[in-house]
Amino acid sequence: MRTTELLDATPRLRPGLLVSRALTRGASTMYVVKDRANGRAFEVPEKEHFVLTRLDGVRTLGDIGDEYAATYGRRLGEPHWERLLWLLGTRSLLDTGSPQAQDPPSTPTRALAMLDAMAAAAGAVVNRRVLAGALALLGITFVAVLVDLPRLLPTARDVLDHPEQVVAVVVLLWVSEAAHELAHGVVARHYGCTVTKVNVALLRCVVEDYLYLPSRGAQVLIAAAGVIVNAAFLVPFAVVWFVAPGSPFVAAFLVGGAALTVLSLLPLPPWDGYKIVVHALGSVSLATESQRYVYGIGRRIRRPELRYPRAAAVHLASYAVVWFALVALVITGVVVGAGGLLSRAMGPAGQGIVIAVVVLVVAGWLAQPALNKNKRSTS
Repeated sequence: MRTTELLDATPRLRPGLLVSRALTRGASTMYVVKDRANGRAFEVPEKEHFVLTRLDGVRTLGDIGDEYAATYGRRLGEPHWERLLWLLGTRSLLDTGSPQAQDPPSTPTRALAMLDAMAAAAGAVVNRRVLAGALALLGITFVAVLVDLPRLLPTARDVLDHPEQVVAVVVLLWVSEAAHELAHGVVARHYGCTVTKVNVALLRCVVEDYLYLPSRGAQVLIAAAGVIVNAAFLVPFAVVWFVAPGSPFVAAFLVGGAALTVLSLLPLPPWDGYKIVVHALGSVSLATESQRYVYGIGRRIRRPELRYPRAAAVHLASYAVVWFALVALVITGVVVGAGGLLSRAMGPAGQGIVIAVVVLVVAGWLAQPALNKNKRSTS
């Protein structure tokens, strides 16, 4: 094809492709393109995204080339266009005019039908003001429960003298977690995402495509929905406790529910708190990239041209500090808690066993990047 003919072409991306908003991976800005027909996703850099989003079947490659040159100060040559079209063609991302094979429509399961009904009901009654007020109430309740833990904990221990109450607390906590998973699905369906699996009995809900929502707030709300429900479960029990304190059953549920909520809020993968932070920052693989940032500090000091943009450096360094602080806190809690329990039965040897196990686990984790690097170099 001659250059003139090539630049007069008006290729078009195949309908049904999903394109994410701008995301950051380390120091780079990238976008994710997903083919819903086969589930494959591709990461593309900013300049390729600029071109792809203009392949609308109306603009010619020459027109797009002019826009590209005006934006980036460089004109794409014929080899660039040929390679781009070849890549899009091999990935079946171009609209060729022939009908695409599609999977037969699946029959909604009863659980998914229930999600749609609940999502419709929630959308009809919940608006931003109602949601903001509810979140404020839940936040106040949660903080009040945490502040009152010194009084709750001794009372909660008394529930161990009543096995039937222990069972009831465990069942209620399971119900809270089941509602947690269900909430992810309901909010996801409200925003039009695909929920491929929901099983409240096994506490599992798989949400797809919400990475491609244009609203960062919607992504954060889907990730936070479960934590919000966990906090909502605390409200009636907190009211009972603060009005008439003293019930071991109520205290035990509040302690257990608060622990589950705090656990979900931890900004560590795979907890919801991590997903909330990732979507709020518009990042991809934040934990992995922050570790790579820390491990590469020495190399960047020697080679200033490898330094990250300021915003990316701040995000990655801040998350690395939080990550290491939380891991240190967890390690301390394990050593103190588990070591204390074993030392009562085994004496000082019990504490030593716990410390040895923790050291081995941490050493294995620290050695993992080197092992992976060696594996890649020998494969």
